[in-house]
Amino acid sequence: MRKGTVILVAIILASCNTDSSSQAGIDSTAVKSTIADGHNSRNSIDFAGTYTGVLPCADCEGIETKITLNQEGTYAKKSTHLGKGNDNSFEEKGNYTWDANGQQITLEGQDKPNQYFVGENTLTQLDMEGQKIEGDLAAMYV
Repeated sequence: MRKGTVILVAIILASCNTDSSSQAGIDSTAVKSTIADGHNSRNSIDFAGTYTGVLPCADCEGIETKITLNQEGTYAKKSTHLGKGNDNSFEEKGNYTWDANGQQITLEGQDKPNQYFVGENTLTQLDMEGQKIEGDLAAMYV
Protein backbone atom coordinates (compact mmCIF):
# COMPACT_ATOMS: atom_id res chain seq x y z
CA MET A 1 0.00 0.00 0.00
CA ARG A 2 2.81 2.47 0.91
CA LYS A 3 4.62 1.69 -2.34
CA GLY A 4 1.48 2.49 -4.38
CA THR A 5 1.01 5.80 -2.52
CA VAL A 6 4.62 6.85 -3.17
CA ILE A 7 4.24 6.07 -6.88
CA LEU A 8 0.94 7.99 -7.05
CA VAL A 9 2.51 11.05 -5.36
CA ALA A 10 5.48 10.91 -7.75
CA ILE A 11 3.15 10.78 -10.77
CA ILE A 12 1.12 13.73 -9.48
CA LEU A 13 4.23 15.82 -8.83
CA ALA A 14 5.67 14.98 -12.24
CA SER A 15 2.45 15.96 -13.98
CA CYS A 16 2.48 19.39 -12.28
CA ASN A 17 5.63 20.36 -14.21
CA THR A 18 4.33 21.35 -17.65
CA ASP A 19 7.24 23.63 -18.67
CA SER A 20 8.63 21.99 -21.82
CA SER A 21 12.00 23.71 -21.43
CA SER A 22 12.45 22.06 -18.02
CA GLN A 23 11.67 18.69 -19.55
CA ALA A 24 14.28 19.29 -22.24
CA GLY A 25 16.95 20.08 -19.63
CA ILE A 26 17.03 23.81 -20.44
CA ASP A 27 17.34 26.29 -17.58
CA SER A 28 14.32 28.45 -18.39
CA THR A 29 15.32 31.08 -15.82
CA ALA A 30 18.65 31.63 -17.58
CA VAL A 31 16.97 31.79 -21.00
CA LYS A 32 14.37 34.29 -19.80
CA SER A 33 16.96 36.55 -18.16
CA THR A 34 19.15 36.53 -21.28
CA ILE A 35 16.20 37.49 -23.47
CA ALA A 36 14.82 40.01 -21.00
CA ASP A 37 18.05 41.84 -20.21
CA GLY A 38 18.73 42.77 -23.86
CA HIS A 39 22.51 43.08 -23.45
CA ASN A 40 24.47 43.75 -26.63
CA SER A 41 27.55 45.66 -27.77
CA ARG A 42 25.62 48.89 -28.17
CA ASN A 43 24.30 49.04 -24.61
CA SER A 44 26.70 46.87 -22.60
CA ILE A 45 30.23 47.95 -23.48
CA ASP A 46 32.07 51.24 -23.64
CA PHE A 47 32.49 51.19 -27.42
CA ALA A 48 33.21 54.90 -28.02
CA GLY A 49 36.91 55.50 -28.66
CA THR A 50 39.69 55.04 -31.17
CA TYR A 51 40.57 51.69 -32.74
CA THR A 52 43.78 51.13 -34.70
CA GLY A 53 45.23 48.24 -36.67
CA VAL A 54 46.81 47.17 -39.93
CA LEU A 55 44.44 45.42 -42.32
CA PRO A 56 45.63 43.11 -45.11
CA CYS A 57 46.22 44.70 -48.51
CA ALA A 58 46.43 42.98 -51.91
CA ASP A 59 48.91 45.43 -53.44
CA CYS A 60 50.71 47.00 -50.48
CA GLU A 61 52.29 46.11 -47.13
CA GLY A 62 49.04 46.70 -45.28
CA ILE A 63 46.43 49.36 -44.62
CA GLU A 64 47.05 51.18 -41.37
CA THR A 65 43.55 52.01 -40.18
CA LYS A 66 42.37 54.31 -37.41
CA ILE A 67 38.65 54.55 -36.66
CA THR A 68 37.21 56.82 -33.98
CA LEU A 69 33.65 56.11 -32.90
CA ASN A 70 31.77 58.80 -31.02
CA GLN A 71 28.88 58.04 -28.69
CA GLU A 72 26.43 60.17 -30.70
CA GLY A 73 26.79 58.09 -33.88
CA THR A 74 29.59 59.82 -35.79
CA TYR A 75 32.94 58.43 -36.89
CA ALA A 76 36.28 59.51 -38.32
CA LYS A 77 38.39 57.05 -40.30
CA LYS A 78 41.94 57.42 -41.55
CA SER A 79 43.49 54.78 -43.82
CA THR A 80 47.12 54.77 -44.93
CA HIS A 81 48.39 52.33 -47.56
CA LEU A 82 51.81 51.27 -46.30
CA GLY A 83 54.73 50.95 -48.68
CA LYS A 84 53.10 53.07 -51.40
CA GLY A 85 54.99 56.34 -50.83
CA ASN A 86 53.49 59.69 -49.89
CA ASP A 87 49.89 60.79 -50.33
CA ASN A 88 48.42 57.38 -49.66
CA SER A 89 46.31 58.47 -46.70
CA PHE A 90 42.56 58.87 -46.89
CA GLU A 91 40.34 60.48 -44.28
CA GLU A 92 36.60 60.09 -44.05
CA LYS A 93 33.98 61.30 -41.60
CA GLY A 94 30.33 60.57 -41.27
CA ASN A 95 27.67 58.72 -39.35
CA TYR A 96 27.43 55.08 -38.41
CA THR A 97 24.35 52.99 -37.73
CA TRP A 98 23.81 49.90 -35.58
CA ASP A 99 22.25 46.69 -36.82
CA ALA A 100 19.00 45.49 -35.23
CA ASN A 101 20.91 43.23 -32.80
CA GLY A 102 23.16 46.03 -31.56
CA GLN A 103 26.31 44.05 -32.38
CA GLN A 104 27.52 45.54 -35.69
CA ILE A 105 27.92 49.01 -37.11
CA THR A 106 27.88 50.26 -40.69
CA LEU A 107 29.93 53.30 -41.67
CA GLU A 108 27.50 55.29 -43.79
CA GLY A 109 28.71 56.74 -47.08
CA GLN A 110 31.57 54.24 -47.40
CA ASP A 111 32.17 51.64 -50.06
CA LYS A 112 32.08 48.05 -48.84
CA PRO A 113 33.51 46.59 -46.72
CA ASN A 114 32.04 49.14 -44.33
CA GLN A 115 30.65 46.92 -41.57
CA TYR A 116 32.32 46.10 -38.27
CA PHE A 117 31.52 43.79 -35.38
CA VAL A 118 31.86 45.75 -32.12
CA GLY A 119 33.46 43.77 -29.31
CA GLU A 120 35.04 44.59 -25.97
CA ASN A 121 37.92 46.92 -26.94
CA THR A 122 37.87 45.68 -30.55
CA LEU A 123 36.38 46.36 -33.95
CA THR A 124 36.43 43.50 -36.42
CA GLN A 125 36.03 44.33 -40.09
CA LEU A 126 33.41 42.13 -41.72
CA ASP A 127 33.31 40.83 -45.29
CA MET A 128 31.26 42.30 -48.14
CA GLU A 129 28.10 40.53 -46.90
CA GLY A 130 28.55 41.62 -43.28
CA GLN A 131 29.85 38.24 -42.06
CA LYS A 132 32.93 37.55 -39.95
CA ILE A 133 35.97 36.77 -42.05
CA GLU A 134 37.29 33.24 -41.56
CA GLY A 135 40.51 31.52 -42.49
CA ASP A 136 44.21 32.13 -41.99
CA LEU A 137 43.96 35.93 -42.18
CA ALA A 138 40.89 36.29 -39.93
CA ALA A 139 42.88 37.63 -36.96
CA MET A 140 44.30 40.42 -39.13
CA TYR A 141 40.85 42.00 -39.49
CA VAL A 142 40.53 42.70 -35.76
